[in-house]
Amino acid sequence: MTSTQEQSSYGRLCQLLVFLGTGVLKETFDRIISPENLWKHLKGFRVHRTLKSLQKQRILTSKHWRQLYPKPASSVSSKEFDFTLLMVLLRTVCELAPPTAGWDTHPLPADTSQEADIARLRCFFNTVFRHADKSCVSDAEYIRYSENIREVLVRLGGTCYGDAMDKIMNQKMDSVTEEHYKELLKQLMKKEDSIKDKMNELESAMETSGDEGEFEL
Repeated sequence: MTSTQEQSSYGRLCQLLVFLGTGVLKETFDRIISPENLWKHLKGFRVHRTLKSLQKQRILTSKHWRQLYPKPASSVSSKEFDFTLLMVLLRTVCELAPPTAGWDTHPLPADTSQEADIARLRCFFNTVFRHADKSCVSDAEYIRYSENIREVLVRLGGTCYGDAMDKIMNQKMDSVTEEHYKELLKQLMKKEDSIKDKMNELESAMETSGDEGEFEL
C-alpha cells in the first residue's frame, strides 16, 4: 500500500467508528429507553440525582445537561446525544450490568453480550486512535479492525450496519472528508479520556470512603 492508501484506510476507520459507532449506540439506547418515555425516565428522582452528581463532577458538560433537560423537557431526544454522552448514559442510568472485564477493558472473546459489545466498541475507538500520530494503518490492520468493528455493529444494530459499512468502505473518500473524520475522532477521544479519568477518580474516592453518596453506578 502507498502512504496515501494507508492514510485513507485510517480515515475510513475513523468514519466507521464516529458515524456508525455513534449511530448504533443511539439505537441501542433507544431500545433500552424508548424515545417516547425518555423525558419521563430522565426526570425520575434516582436518574436525575445520578446525572446531577455527574454534572457536579464535570463528567457531564453544560451542553450535555441542556440536551438532557431542554425546555420543554418533553422535547429531549437522543438524536442530539454524542458518543460520549451515550456511553455515560448507558453505563449509569440504563440498568446495564458491567461486563465481566469491566467497562474500560476489552471484553473476553467469548462474551458477546450487549454490555460487552458496548464496551468493545469503546475499546475499538481507543485502538484505532493509537494510530493518530501517523494517521495511517497497514492493510492487515485495516482488514482486522474493520472485521472486528463489523461484528460488533451487526450484533448491536443488525445486518443494515454491515451494508452501511460496505458502502463506506467501497466509496471514494476525498482528503477533506478524511481529515474531517480524523479530527472528529481526535476531539471525541479527548472527551473520552477526560471523562474516563474523572469516572475512575470518583469511583476510587467512593471505594476509599466507603460512601456511595449520590452517585450511583
